Amino acid sequence: MKRETAEGVQHLQITHFPVRWKNEAYTCFFVRDVTFLKQAEESILQANRELSVLNQALATIGKSFRLEEVLPGVLQILTERLQASGGVLYPFDESSETLQLSCSQGVSPTLQKHLTPIKLGETILGQIAQSDYTLGIDNLSLEPNRLPPETLQ
Repeated sequence: MKRETAEGVQHLQITHFPVRWKNEAYTCFFVRDVTFLKQAEESILQANRELSVLNQALATIGKSFRLEEVLPGVLQILTERLQASGGVLYPFDESSETLQLSCSQGVSPTLQKHLTPIKLGETILGQIAQSDYTLGIDNLSLEPNRLPPETLQ
């Protein structure tokens, strides 16, 4: 059973059993908060989904020894399984500290022209690549280091 609280959703388990005491019938209820179990269950399901994606990607990688043949298939699997509208894959060139576009999935040719090379720390993508976080952007057109407007159509 789910219950909405000020702190969020609380999952409860309610157990009952009949009890007889001195020829009187009673019903006994126990209520247990199992929110942490539901959260753990969701974490396990998410980990299983992620492992499934990795398994598919590794199966694709195992089909060929040529990286340029493998990467588009891996990117396609990841894009589909993550339910993303598109994705890009960049090898990192340590000598120039740049990312060069290797392959893309669901990305327009106009946008692809502006996605390579990417210098670490420059543009939004370069900043994200240099950091250790995921960035959510509500309105890309308001970002100071955004891509050119013609790529966002």
